[in-house]
Order: sequence, then C-alpha cells, then structure tokens
Amino acid sequence: MWIHKRKNWHDFIWNDKVIAYKLAEIRHQQGFLLGRMQELGFELKQEANLNTLTRDVIKSSAIEGENLNREEVRSSIARRLGIDIGGLVSTSRSVDGIVEVMLDATQKFSDPLTKTRLFNWQAALFPTGRSGMKQINQDPVNERQNNILNMMLKDDFKGYMNTSKYAKLAACSNDTALRDIQDLKARRILVQNEGGGRSTSYRLQKKSMDLLTL
Repeated sequence: MWIHKRKNWHDFIWNDKVIAYKLAEIRHQQGFLLGRMQELGFELKQEANLNTLTRDVIKSSAIEGENLNREEVRSSIARRLGIDIGGLVSTSRSVDGIVEVMLDATQKFSDPLTKTRLFNWQAALFPTGRSGMKQINQDPVNERQNNILNMMLKDDFKGYMNTSKYAKLAACSNDTALRDIQDLKARRILVQNEGGGRSTSYRLQKKSMDLLTL
C-alpha cells in the first residue's frame, strides 16, 4: 500500500526509538556506499548515478499509476546530464517533463521552493506547458476540460474528439460534454472539423496546440 492511500497520511506520527534505529542503520549503509563510490572511476560513477535516477523516476511515477518505459527515462536523463551512452531512444514529452522535475528536485534540493519553481514543475508535468498555463490559467478550464486536453495532447491519443467520446472519457452526460466542448471551441482551443450532425468532431486548433506545447 502506498503511503498516500493511508487514512490521514499527511498527519505524520512517529516513534523516535524505532526511527533512530532505522536511521542509524541507513547511515551505516550510506557510509559504506559512499566509500564504494569513491573507489569507482568517473564513468562508473556516472553510470551508477544514471541507474539510480532512472529507478527513482520510474518508482516515483508508479505511485501515480504511470508505468514509464525504462529506456525512455534512461535516455532522457542521459541527454539532460550530458552523459554519453549508446543506444539512446527517442523520448515522449511526458517522460521528459517528469525527468525535468525529478532532476530539479534532487539536484537543487537546497534551493527555496518558490511559487515560480512550483509553476515550472507544473508546466513540465502537464502538456499545457508554460505558455499554455498563461493562456488558460487567466480564465481556468474546469477539471474535466483539463483532463481531456491532457489526453488529446498525449502521443498515443487516436482520432478526434466528439461529444460521446468526451462524455465517456470524462464520465459525464452528453449535455455536459457538449457544453464543455462549446466552451473550449469559444476559447479557440478546439476547432470543429468539417461535417456535422452525428459525425461532428473536434481537434486542437494548431495555433493553440503550439502554445500549449511550448
């Protein structure tokens, strides 16, 4: 069970005696690990660091139900850290965003957690991006719309959006789906494709999509 699934998980209660023993054990293992790391050459240290960060990103994402491809994560980290490894694969924007946040959080852990830093993390994690946040956040979309836009911006999203598809994905009525779509259309985020009636469908407007994915 993940900690966030426990009742009142945010109200931390601990037993000093139990934790002190565990912390001493961890500190001992940490010292042992640091000693071993000092014996390694530069390339081996880089490889060890790359493997650790890759595992951390994958495990952290698993908490949120995201099962990331290990090779994509490894390649994204290697590119950002300038580590020269063979067999780099192409990476999706979602993987790059998660890696960006993880590296910033772990490598700059002593930096203040400012609003700007949090906004940058949010921009990296969600496909709307920094410019998209400015365009949309001045008059925020609702949670259903936000979820649908995120789905449409993912690489594996197939086809266009229509009322029934929106209703199914957002778990809402067709009337609610239509109102949400019309609102997004009015904002020039969605544009209606040619055709009408039961075949009416919508796509992300290219100009808006370019802004959302910056």
